[in-house]
Amino acid sequence: MSAKIIDKKRAKIILLQNIKNLGQKDEIKEVTFGYARNFLIPQKLAILVLPQEIKRLEEIKKIKTAQQEKATEKAEELKKKLEKMAVEIKARADEKGRLFGSIGRKEVVETLKERGIEIDKDRIEMEEPIKEIGEHWVRVRLEKDIEAKMKIIVLGTKEKSKNKNLKF
Repeated sequence: MSAKIIDKKRAKIILLQNIKNLGQKDEIKEVTFGYARNFLIPQKLAILVLPQEIKRLEEIKKIKTAQQEKATEKAEELKKKLEKMAVEIKARADEKGRLFGSIGRKEVVETLKERGIEIDKDRIEMEEPIKEIGEHWVRVRLEKDIEAKMKIIVLGTKEKSKNKNLKF
């Protein structure tokens, strides 16, 4: 008899969005019936579990898993490639080796683009822009758990830089 009372007070739902302290999108959760009926369902944050939704959810999970595996493989390949290469960037500098501007994420992305590697500038992590010639290391976040360390060699020149985006 107590099992029926629990069933009337609880509802199984499928989350349609990530909800803090509850779960991630497409997860099946059990919540109080009132929370589901009065908040989650009217706000279109969840739907009640029905047999066809469970099948749809399983198909979506299979597709997401396959996509995640492909993305992880590509990220691992790119990580190996980035860690082997040293990116050279030429910029104007004084006699002491200080640049007349700075080299930031944007310049690194453009240099990589010239080599045929497309990376979003938000994935490159630099503590601060590079302001001196020499070797520098930056981290590149490729996936959630995959990160590459890339060497950047800044070469100083006396002539104006061909890179138009350097800040002077």
